[in-house]
Amino acid sequence: MRLNLVVGAQDLGHTRIAVSPLQNLIIGFWGHQPSHEARRWQRAVRGNVPRTAVPLLELINAHPWYVPDFLTPLLPVGHDTAGPSLATELDALRAVDEARVRADLRYVDALPDAPRGVRELRGNSDSLGAGSTRRDHSGWKAVR
Repeated sequence: MRLNLVVGAQDLGHTRIAVSPLQNLIIGFWGHQPSHEARRWQRAVRGNVPRTAVPLLELINAHPWYVPDFLTPLLPVGHDTAGPSLATELDALRAVDEARVRADLRYVDALPDAPRGVRELRGNSDSLGAGSTRRDHSGWKAVR
């Protein structure tokens, strides 16, 4: 599907492009038909992912075409930066409401062979904040 947008100079002047480190990680770890380069990167950094965050990686790949929306929560738009830091995004992910997590897991729940970590999240969405996104974010520093 092709989309053409016609904009003028003033429109472009009001355009803001932001980079989401968390979304880049999610795309990087999405394992359905990854490129050779993506597989190489996944192998190189997988060991640097905090052990408590492994259920989130399993969740990214639990469904063949759906990644739960709560993994990329909406953030307030900052006017001074090109985008949020990974720490800011992990804080927002940790603060996601339990009802939202459960609602977003509905597609994954339909799968009979959901990974263990997904079953843990399904049973206790508090585990999302307990360790997988650790407040100090120290385990995520080596994942780039």
